[in-house]
Amino acid sequence: MKITPSEIENKTFKKRFRGFDRTETREFLSGLSEQIVEVAGELENLRQQRDELQQSLDGYKSREAAIQETLYAVRNLAEEIKNEARREADLIVREAGLAAERQLQQGREQVAKLEQEISHLRLERDAFEDRVKLAAEEHLRVIESRRQEGEVRDKLRILSRRHVAIPPEAVDEAGHLAAGSGPSLELEAEPSGMDPRESDH
Repeated sequence: MKITPSEIENKTFKKRFRGFDRTETREFLSGLSEQIVEVAGELENLRQQRDELQQSLDGYKSREAAIQETLYAVRNLAEEIKNEARREADLIVREAGLAAERQLQQGREQVAKLEQEISHLRLERDAFEDRVKLAAEEHLRVIESRRQEGEVRDKLRILSRRHVAIPPEAVDEAGHLAAGSGPSLELEAEPSGMDPRESDH
């Protein structure tokens, strides 16, 4: 016998001495009725999902049959394309062989031309390096000349601080001489502990 949630909720029992508590029994039956209603709803949802899945499955089966037919036609077409591709590939290979031979010959000619250009560039590079080397050496000579000129001028200024009468034009002239082949000036060391101002006394 099938029992509905309503029958469970409205079920009454005969009263007996020392029987179950009516309120507790009614609350239990009410909760049980609600759970049965919930389970029944879930069961109905599952039935609907099953029907939908069955319909989808039937549709998939129909599409599968169509796909199988399509695959069969595609296989036949692929075989035809493959045979045609083999014929075209053989033709392409022959033409590629001829083109490769022509390109190889052109490559040999270009290599020979590049070797000539490289040889010419090496000669130009060597000449350029020689010019750079000469310019660098000349620059170093100028730097050394200026350094020596500066040293001579510094020494002459030191002498002038010691009250040696050296006109400014002599300092410039001595600097120019130092830049050439003139002898360098050596200064005597100042005696230790002696104040340069004492030389006036």
